[in-house]
Order: sequence, then C-alpha cells, then structure tokens
Amino acid sequence: MDPVTHITSGLIAAQAVRTPRWGFPAGRWLLLFGAAVAWLPDIDNLASLLGPEAYIRLHRGLTHSLLGGAVLAFLCAAAVRARKKDVPFGPLSLFALGLIGLHLFLDVITNYGTQLFLPFSDARVAVPAVFIVDPLFTGSLLAIALLAAFLPRQRAMYAYFGLIWLILYPLTNLGLRQAVTEAWQAKLAAAGLAATATVQPDALAPVHWKVVVDEGQTYRMAGIDLFFRGDVLPERTWPKADRALLAALGRQAPFFDTWSWFAVFPAVIKEETAPDGSRTMTFADLRFLTTTPLAGRFMNRDLPPFALSAVFDAAGRLTAWIYHDHGKTLAVGAGQ
Repeated sequence: MDPVTHITSGLIAAQAVRTPRWGFPAGRWLLLFGAAVAWLPDIDNLASLLGPEAYIRLHRGLTHSLLGGAVLAFLCAAAVRARKKDVPFGPLSLFALGLIGLHLFLDVITNYGTQLFLPFSDARVAVPAVFIVDPLFTGSLLAIALLAAFLPRQRAMYAYFGLIWLILYPLTNLGLRQAVTEAWQAKLAAAGLAATATVQPDALAPVHWKVVVDEGQTYRMAGIDLFFRGDVLPERTWPKADRALLAALGRQAPFFDTWSWFAVFPAVIKEETAPDGSRTMTFADLRFLTTTPLAGRFMNRDLPPFALSAVFDAAGRLTAWIYHDHGKTLAVGAGQ
C-alpha cells in the first residue's frame, strides 16, 4: 500500500491503545511511534539508490518478512525504552509487532507480492484485494483517524472501528473478486474455452477489476466496471513471454532472471525491427497495466511500469537491455 495508508493505520492503532489498560505514559509520543513503525518496513525503498534491479529484488524483502519484521519491532521498542524508562517494554514490543504485522497485511492484500518468508524463501505472497493506491480505502481511514483525534471522548470507539475496517474492507473486496472470477470462468466455459481467468483489483477498485485470461500461448486482458458499464475497455491480447527465453537472456544479463522471478503475467507487448535487421523485444508484467481509462493515461502510456526491453543484432545475439518505468528509461545495460 501507499505510505499515507500505512501511516494512517499506525495512527489509528495508536489511538486504540491510548488507554490505561496498556500502561503507556500520556503524551503524543505514542502517535508518532505508531505512525513511524507502521511505515518503517518501507525503508527498503532506499534500495532504489542501488539501481532498479536491486529495487525489484529488495523492496518488500527482508524488512517485510515475518522474521525481519519481528526484529524491526523489537529494535523500535528497545530504542524508545532506552529514552523513556517509564514505558513498559513488553506492551510496547507487542504494539510494535502489531504495527509491523499491520504493514505486512496491507502489502499482502495488493498484487505486488511480499517476501514474507525471507530468508528461508523468496516466494512473493499476494492475496490481491485492494489496488496499491485506493482513494476510497485511504480516505475512509483518514476520516476515522481524524474523528478519533478530534473527538477524544469517542476516541477508542472510532479507533476500534478503524481497526475492524482495515480488515473488513479487503475481505469485502475479496468477496467481490471471487464473484467476478466465477462469472468469468462461467463465461469461458460457456464459450468452450479451457482457459483460466485471474481477477485482480484495478485502479479505482472495488468498482474496477482487471481480468487476465491465460490461454496457453497468449494472455487476454479485460476490464470490468461493476456499477456502470460492464466491460470498460475492449479485450486486448498479447503473446506470453517465453520463460525459457528469459532464462537464456538471464545467463547473459542477470536483470532478466530477476525480472522473470518478479513477473506474474509476463507478456511481449512490443516487437520492433530496424532497417539493419536488429530487433527490440519489450516485456511487461500485465499486473502493471490498467484497464481503467482515466488511470491508463498515467500508467500505461507507451510503456508501462516495470517494462524491460531486449535488443538483438541481426544475428539474434543480445546486445543491450533497457529498463523502463512509467514511460521513462531508468537503466541501460549491455549483453554479453
């Protein structure tokens, strides 16, 4: 999720524990602690300073794992306890652990993928229920946090409702996602197609959903608007990226291995041949294309986020790779 949602969730959680039952001393320090720790796993965004490949590999990595998160929680509690001797270490550690757990939960319910089980496994866990930026979800959480802040007599009530809403909203979305999935599978079965439909939240979910149909050699993608127009865009089809080709390219340029590990729906979205016979093949993960017309103006553009191009000479040898994000070229490398 976005930083605003993480920070707001921490503020709501802090309001919920500002009671004598937890034994915390009075003061606004608890709000600051809640906001900071709820955001803290995203400190791994600093990996972008090491380049895009490091970012793809390290973001939502160790600081987002169950083990790494537990270590972060303990360190945060220990740091505060060293400065504030009147803070009970046990309750503060449990609170920090809950804040980190809340961050991990909010990331897992998006489609980006979170490496929960590092360092034992680099599998990316995702239960897509909420788009990575959800104005309705974030706005409602902000409203609850403000009510808790400015109505102190009802603070605990609003805070507890906010914690319930943090769970209830994505669960409701998961129900909608399941309904759309079943409807699309029935549609495919009625057409006599032995294909699998995967539904993910799209920009402006829960109104908009994206359907990716795996047809074996191709992906077909469609957009669904539940409240207004049904299918919001004509279906589009792309060839599936050959994982064996990506593996072969990875032996020449490791970025392709990293990208293949990261991608869920790898597709070839563009192929161009130059007059000298050289060829450029561009790969994209369909997770990062939107079917929502308004958001498409910013996300899809000419090249979507996390797109990777391979440049071949006339003999078919890899000569270069180019990494794109939101239409910008972020890195260029040479083949071997």
